[in-house]
Amino acid sequence: MGQSSQHPLAQTFEREFSMKHKFVWGLLTILLFCISAFSQETKFYRETVIDSGDVPAVVLQAFTSAYPQARVRRQARVEMDGVLGYKIESVEGRARRDVTYDEQGVQLKTEDILKAADLPVEIQRQILEKYPRGTISFAERVSEKNEMRYEVNVKHDEKLSRLNFDRNGAFTSSTEVKVTMVFQRNP
Repeated sequence: MGQSSQHPLAQTFEREFSMKHKFVWGLLTILLFCISAFSQETKFYRETVIDSGDVPAVVLQAFTSAYPQARVRRQARVEMDGVLGYKIESVEGRARRDVTYDEQGVQLKTEDILKAADLPVEIQRQILEKYPRGTISFAERVSEKNEMRYEVNVKHDEKLSRLNFDRNGAFTSSTEVKVTMVFQRNP
């Protein structure tokens, strides 16, 4: 009773195969989780200030067509996770705007720089509630991949946090800013 009619070698093979099978599936699950978590945010970003002559004509043309009244303050070559693009920082009246294009002049991202008072009231309320002594050091409305969000830097308790909100002002995430970008001009 309770004895298997299988050969002991076959039983060992089944037990080992089952353990290896579970191990492989467990490893694949962990790997997929790590890949999806890792791919959610930009891991590598480099920005190099360049002269207007180094910006592809198609990019400049796309910018002037979209923002004919804007004055270009600075342009940069950017690399985000291996993707090359061109960022144009501009001013139009009192509005400050950064627009990033790919090499073919397709607009990838628009960042409208905001004053703290120009943030939606719901976002201001949440920041005041979470960081009553904090100060907003930077705020922007970001449009990218047909989505809009708000990014706000808040100084508090000798720290700097980047808070993210969706288009409706709902809080989505927060990260402590530990590294600042260094801008270099090409020689």
